[in-house]
Amino acid sequence: MSEMPFNERLIPSGLGDTPQHLEELLQLENHPNKIIRIYPLDVVEQTYHMPAEEALKNGKRLFEELNTNYNISTKADFVIGKDKEDRKVVYIITDRIEGESLHHIVDKSESDEIKKIEGDVHNMYISLIKYYTDKIQSGDYFLDDIAILHQYVYGKKTGELEEKIYMVDTDISFNKDKASIYEAVWELTRQMKRFEKRLNTKFDDVRNMIKEFLNVHYVINSNDRPENEIMEDIEESRRKIESMLSR
Repeated sequence: MSEMPFNERLIPSGLGDTPQHLEELLQLENHPNKIIRIYPLDVVEQTYHMPAEEALKNGKRLFEELNTNYNISTKADFVIGKDKEDRKVVYIITDRIEGESLHHIVDKSESDEIKKIEGDVHNMYISLIKYYTDKIQSGDYFLDDIAILHQYVYGKKTGELEEKIYMVDTDISFNKDKASIYEAVWELTRQMKRFEKRLNTKFDDVRNMIKEFLNVHYVINSNDRPENEIMEDIEESRRKIESMLSR
């Protein structure tokens, strides 16, 4: 018998594309402001080589850290249970955000529409480069997919009056690989330049912080793959970042 952790039905939410490893994005039938993702526990354990409960604890801590330390609005609650097919799963519960994805805004909106959110986007990039700078020095786990624009929506929750940027993709995705941090900073730089082009501006302070990131001292301590392989990946990302900043 299934151990569903909700007292009401889950129904399709009508939101977004669904990655292959996740089931359809759902919502509570009587509380449509809550969005539910379902993630098989065996996938969590196979991905992180640790008990699912430990991986989920790390994931929740990292999302809370984004809110508290880096002013990036996101929230996810994790509830372990079973699905309708009696599989052990985690239910990832987030707030519904009514708005438009940053990816869509930068690709399809007129420049004056983007101009309205320039300050919020600038602050987001400041927070992200601070995050990656701290993480490469600390050696802690970090969320490895948060530099991608489609992770963010410019909108508001039910009952809010003002729109702001929310990180809405709360899939569990973290690691400690230093090369992955460099790759994330390259992705941040690439997408920031798209905003700069549409706005006909430059985020000079963010660019300077990225240059400072490239000079940060770090120690590679990985049992997952050889150090020389990690360094090769870091140098490749470094070259791409420096090339983009020079243009």
